[in-house]
Amino acid sequence: MVRNSLILNNKSPQKANQGIWDNIYTTYERTTNIPGVKYPNEHLLRFLLSYKRYAKISQNQKIRVLELGFGPITQMIMMHKLGFMVEGLEVSIESVRRAKEAIKERKLEQFLHVGTYEGPDIPFEDKSFDIIVGLQCVYYNLDQSRFVSECSRVLKDNGVIFFSFFSPRHGYMKYISGKPGGIVEFTKEHPNPQLVGLKSFLFSGRRQFEQIYGKFFKIDVGLKEYDLLEVFQSWFFLRGQKLTAIPKERIAFTRFPPRELIKNDRNKKDVDLISALKNNINSKENNFEKQSACFDSLRYPNEQIVRFIARRKSRMEGNHLVFHIGKEVSVTMASESNALEIDFQSLANIMMMKDHGYNAFGISISNHLVFQTKGELRRQGLPEEINIESWDGLSLPFPSDYFDIVVSSEAAYCQPDQRLFAEECFRVTKPDGEIFLFYLSPCHGYTKYAKSMGSDLYQFSSEHPSPQLKNMIVYLPSKKTLEALWSPFFKVKVGIWEYDFDSVFSSFFVVYGKKVFNKEKP
Repeated sequence: MVRNSLILNNKSPQKANQGIWDNIYTTYERTTNIPGVKYPNEHLLRFLLSYKRYAKISQNQKIRVLELGFGPITQMIMMHKLGFMVEGLEVSIESVRRAKEAIKERKLEQFLHVGTYEGPDIPFEDKSFDIIVGLQCVYYNLDQSRFVSECSRVLKDNGVIFFSFFSPRHGYMKYISGKPGGIVEFTKEHPNPQLVGLKSFLFSGRRQFEQIYGKFFKIDVGLKEYDLLEVFQSWFFLRGQKLTAIPKERIAFTRFPPRELIKNDRNKKDVDLISALKNNINSKENNFEKQSACFDSLRYPNEQIVRFIARRKSRMEGNHLVFHIGKEVSVTMASESNALEIDFQSLANIMMMKDHGYNAFGISISNHLVFQTKGELRRQGLPEEINIESWDGLSLPFPSDYFDIVVSSEAAYCQPDQRLFAEECFRVTKPDGEIFLFYLSPCHGYTKYAKSMGSDLYQFSSEHPSPQLKNMIVYLPSKKTLEALWSPFFKVKVGIWEYDFDSVFSSFFVVYGKKVFNKEKP
């Protein structure tokens, strides 16, 4: 129930922010009522799945969630599918109007509700919600002390929060007036002119979060960073539970610190690469045979692969300022554009590439997974629209110069013969085509379970927490080694993606490469 005493005040000092965002949404992707990102944030999804796993929820209990700054209703729909009742608040009147249209169109009026919000006061009664989430938005509440007090007020005694904030290391912080630890404003030098004048509260670090949020919540603050966009991304992620939570309903938030860089034992003899590949195929096949519902656990595409696909599509259509808010992007693609995911784990990335207009292909070294996936496509009525094939782990089963993009979040670091893998990716990629591949870095928390075999190859033990990586032989190179491996084949950049607020410290190298027209096979 909305508290009438908290009707928005047009004289609020945050009114300027509201006007900026309303102007953005008025001009942004006008052809759709769900503008912006189509897929939910993967860290929010993990947080909510963890909540469902560990919170003491009675059988008939309805969990109520408040999303602040929902933008599109993408995440609200995801939370509804998880069984939550969801309310959404936005500063933009235009965003709320579109959201109401989208909710009505999808017949979700009974489950999803949206309204306007200026902040920092939250227009709901005391103890209305179990969860409050807000990604890349709550720092626009300039009075953070009042805001966190409001969050505590509208949450139940065992309620939890999940927020993200700019860190001072973010590339946008080159264009601010003010200093970390208080209110800052984007200056006229900001690369996106529509954000000039926007004010936000920039936290200086974890200690300041503890000083403000720690008065009401037991909190944990993690950091996520990556250099895969034109602007360096650096975000604080805050998880917390009210201090009033009773002991049996408390949720443990634990950050796992980075591991020290593992050292390779190069004195060991070279590994038999064919035997190593057979080991990996057998390990993966055994894992998938034991899984009964591999599609449910990987329902949404990889966050960074989505960005890669969207950025390439944007460039191909002449929008060189990636994600330029206010410029509409056509959804058309040439019918001959082909996209491949190597060693897919579910249909999520493949379906996402299809949604972007590509002829989508997927291959796997697991025959069991291929069989399951083709069955899933038949159930969805898509057996002819998605191309799924088995792979022997050596030669890619496609003609040369066939794909516009080749992606993989799982295959690259599981290939013992890296030279052959690079040659095959080069062969099947069209001139001017692009690759986007993930490698575990030697700093990843998973290296706790790795034993060196020599030549940058390691074997995970049977104690590894991820079933699909038990006993697998993986390639864990340095950044320079990856650059040297791929640069003879592609114009290449090796980026980094790290975050420390999951069950294990996650650290990835990401290889982005473009096959230029004049580059021949080395």
